[in-house]
Amino acid sequence: METRAFSDVIRQLRLDKGMQLRTLSELTGLDNSLLSRFEKGKRLPTRSQLPMLAKALDADLSALSQSWYCERVLGELDACSEPFEVLRVAGLRLSKPESAVPFEAPELQP
Repeated sequence: METRAFSDVIRQLRLDKGMQLRTLSELTGLDNSLLSRFEKGKRLPTRSQLPMLAKALDADLSALSQSWYCERVLGELDACSEPFEVLRVAGLRLSKPESAVPFEAPELQP
């Protein structure tokens, strides 16, 4: 599994192909400035944009998707006070959904 940031992965894939950002824009139909933000880590593509990027970069969609999902999870956990505990519980729920720790919503104050 890829451990680099998604932005680094797609930038390196493009550079390995000797491709200009403008060419990637033409191949994907995505705006040049949007692709630049992807490569700078300022924005993530949508899930529906991943196949376009994978095809244009001749990259494995599954590996690119894993990197993308990892980036999304890390972004969500950025402000979490106990990210490893959240990931531990999520892992339990993924591996054994029937015996997973039930989610308890916090009480909302009026």
